Amino acid sequence: MSTYQHMSAPADAQTSPRAVVNDPSSALLARAIGLECTVAACLLADHGSLRALRHADASTLRARHGLTPRQITRLHDALDLAAGLIVEPREERPQVTNPREAARLVLPEMGLLESEQMRVLLLNTKNRLIAVVTLYNGTVAACHVRVAEVFREAVRRNATGLILVHNHPSDDPTPSPVMRRM
Repeated sequence: MSTYQHMSAPADAQTSPRAVVNDPSSALLARAIGLECTVAACLLADHGSLRALRHADASTLRARHGLTPRQITRLHDALDLAAGLIVEPREERPQVTNPREAARLVLPEMGLLESEQMRVLLLNTKNRLIAVVTLYNGTVAACHVRVAEVFREAVRRNATGLILVHNHPSDDPTPSPVMRRM
């Protein structure tokens, strides 16, 4: 027998727990805190939203829904983590619109390398940097690359643009025959 007791509310304002059971939030909530899906659905129905549930006190959760202290802690932890994702400041990604900006991003590190290295700068639709991926580490004088490797990470990360960069440890910027063919 469930210890769940439904809070009184106007009939038109209540959401049926059965309707909420199929909600992805109730299924995730049930898994996160170790409840049956119907109990998680009732929690959401009673409190109206995850935001309201986050502010429910432990005595209410224990008395009305039969949650154990461990389940209450897990519930609050899961909802705090979810809230953290929303309020977490987004990292500003640099915009790369010309070769000078690309060089400014990689030159401080790549200029110190003792062997050739090939990297790809992956960009989104606004030319903002998604990632810098090292494709190959070469020798002092060469860095061979397969074209498929260049595009693999771009496709995997949904990049809409890319910039291919590599260094010349010899300080001679003359492209090799291999680079000219690329």
